[in-house]
Amino acid sequence: MKVAIIAACSLDGKITPGPIGSKEDRRFLEEMRLETDAGILGAGTLRKDDPQMLGPNGCILENRIRAIISLTGNIPLSDKRLFENGPVPIIYTAGKMSASLETTFDEKAEIVGLPANQYGLCIQSVLKDLENRGASSVLIEGGGGLNYSCLAQGVVDEMLVTVSPSVNGGKDNINLLERNKMPELPQIKLDFVSCIQNKSGEVFLRYSVRKD
Repeated sequence: MKVAIIAACSLDGKITPGPIGSKEDRRFLEEMRLETDAGILGAGTLRKDDPQMLGPNGCILENRIRAIISLTGNIPLSDKRLFENGPVPIIYTAGKMSASLETTFDEKAEIVGLPANQYGLCIQSVLKDLENRGASSVLIEGGGGLNYSCLAQGVVDEMLVTVSPSVNGGKDNINLLERNKMPELPQIKLDFVSCIQNKSGEVFLRYSVRKD
């Protein structure tokens, strides 16, 4: 199972307010969705926006798994097109929240209850379930809390980060990695893979994550 975090951030590491990236960055994200079997969003990202996890040219990827992670089960249903169009999303949540979410979402989402740990929902269990469904590659699509949790739990193989030529230093803006109430993350070493600059002044950075 190959797992990559993809994100666009300002020069000071903020991923909000969005959208941070240019149209070219958006195309890159859509192409990466086309190349991966599944995508995972944190519930906070869904609460703040209306993402549909679409492919190139706004197409719905019928054979791609779309998943949401929420330890608390705080997931909005109203006016979220993710639950109206395309394949039925999977919601991964703590086991105790499963029954209430099944009642709320009915046939609009599949609910899967999983164990939790000090870094939130057990991401290894999420990936195992996705693997059982046929996925061999997964894109972590945000936000900062989910990025932090995935790195802390040692499941990330690559980081694909677009750095925008902007500074968004507001105290309420979200960082690329948000610790929240999770334990402090030890330093993780990265190995440089590639760097590309586009006409918008953005820099596309690609790193592999050391597993030692």
